[in-house]
Amino acid sequence: MTRATFLYLLLPFLCQHSDFFGAGLPGSMCAYSQGWLEITPPELSQIESFQKFDSERNGYEIYAWGMDAGFRFSATFAPTAFASVTGEICDYDPFPRYTPLFLGSVAKVSDDPPAVLSIYSSVPGCFFVVPHADLFLDSIASPLTRINIFDLLDYCPAVVAVKPHLPTSTYVHAWDSLYHSNDGGISFQGLSRICNSSTVSACPDFLVFHPQIDGLGFAGGTTRSCESSYLFRTVDNGLTWIPVLDVPVRSLLFDRFFPETMYVASDSGVFRSVDSGQIWLSIKQGGFCSIEAEVSDVNTLYAGSLSGEIWKSSNAGGQWTIFNNSFTNEPVIGLHKIVTTDTIIACATDGVFKVYGSFVVTVNEEPFISTEVQIHQNYPNPFNPSTTIRFSIPGSAEVSLKIFNLLGEEVTTLASGHREAGTHSIQWDATGQPSGVYFYRLSTNDFVQTRKLVLLR
Repeated sequence: MTRATFLYLLLPFLCQHSDFFGAGLPGSMCAYSQGWLEITPPELSQIESFQKFDSERNGYEIYAWGMDAGFRFSATFAPTAFASVTGEICDYDPFPRYTPLFLGSVAKVSDDPPAVLSIYSSVPGCFFVVPHADLFLDSIASPLTRINIFDLLDYCPAVVAVKPHLPTSTYVHAWDSLYHSNDGGISFQGLSRICNSSTVSACPDFLVFHPQIDGLGFAGGTTRSCESSYLFRTVDNGLTWIPVLDVPVRSLLFDRFFPETMYVASDSGVFRSVDSGQIWLSIKQGGFCSIEAEVSDVNTLYAGSLSGEIWKSSNAGGQWTIFNNSFTNEPVIGLHKIVTTDTIIACATDGVFKVYGSFVVTVNEEPFISTEVQIHQNYPNPFNPSTTIRFSIPGSAEVSLKIFNLLGEEVTTLASGHREAGTHSIQWDATGQPSGVYFYRLSTNDFVQTRKLVLLR
């Protein structure tokens, strides 16, 4: 055994007992020995959304936010806080109402000068498109572009997209309608509806346009839209849409080298299209939230799973191996591969991590058994109309999982009775329930914990 090999094998022990051996070990060295380093600010306790942009100035810009806080991450500066929830007056009939606005998505406008657009939306029926300079969502700026809508009953989180080759062309989908701006988000006009029929609705979680093929765009999410599909395609800049994939889709990735090739991460696996998104074929089974590719290698892909793993393929999805499964048990909702390194910035619902690929991870064939009772944050959150709640118990126990409204009234019982040790997932379909804040409570013989979830219609 070489000296280097011996020291590498000894490193985890030295890091675990660094208080005894002294403070001479660099923190990065100890992080590398366990395969990951958590970089989550303490204020960011629950993460629900993730977006990233390449940046010539900063290498990359990553935005992660939840109901209570949001942070921007970059290679060149420390995590910076921004407003993920704010409040504004929404002209709500019959009375103006000061209402909370939730950040829906962020779109990059330019790298020089640096600028982004963000979109905040509210339950009563208005959304605000907000310009920000220096790629920093420091506060609600002025002037605001505000659109009020009151004739639609359904609520969906508003999402924004900017055409990569024409940054003044901005699209917003909100409340079942698509809006377009030719002046960078200063003014909007109604453009179309994803659904052809007025009796059914669409509620996408993301809206993207192709960086090279003009007119090609996609809208998708985890809510089945138009009673026909989860992913829709347009070839005429959003004027008309057709359904192309009927599985819950969480993210979409365009191939940098071959414009007609693209990938999606979905609850049913990773899918690939080689004909500009018309036909999709499965290349990896399982539940996945995020998909990323190596910048310099067309064949290397990474996929973040619903159960906290990162998988890697070196042949464009032909075979897959574990890249890392040691840093979380929560859904990995975002990935960014750092160029010329083996490091990935991974965003899970419980934190943001630097994940190192050369760390050898052993896949445990036995089911994961928690050492304590845990109730995980539901995902997605906010949701419409269904969400998944996960909990873990170290031993068999009598379990009760119930939903309550803001008045403390019981809405439904999701689980009641005996459960074996391990991690359990239960879906709540809130069809028929009004929009608003709810609570779910897990009770066992000696444990009770409550968490908040938000239904947005």
